[in-house]
Amino acid sequence: MQSALKIGQVATLAGVGIDTVRFYEREGLLPIAARSRSGYRMFPPATVARVAFIKQAQSFGFTLIEMSEILRSIDRGDRDRKSAQVHLEHVIARVDAKITELRRVRRKLAGALEEVGSGKCAIERIAKRIAA
Repeated sequence: MQSALKIGQVATLAGVGIDTVRFYEREGLLPIAARSRSGYRMFPPATVARVAFIKQAQSFGFTLIEMSEILRSIDRGDRDRKSAQVHLEHVIARVDAKITELRRVRRKLAGALEEVGSGKCAIERIAKRIAA
């Protein structure tokens, strides 16, 4: 069995910075680490997988609050599919809203590009069009 890991080891193995591990601990996403006699945080090896899981979930669009709820559920041993489904539906709705907004911005930028290409461009008009 592997012994406890210092914060730098956890960060390196999980592919994040030390400050990320500290932040997750402070936010309650990681259990408070035990301390060595010299004061170093000492994490169980499973912390690496937990940090990697949090980072991946964030990249999928989960908020830290959602991650906290999911991790508490996992820690309790709950395997509530309905709760997971609700979380996923919320993330999908946020992603869809972002896609809609990005399409709107893209249309405005394409229109501005067309104006530039046609020689009708006035910087103020483009700025107003993009801001609208």
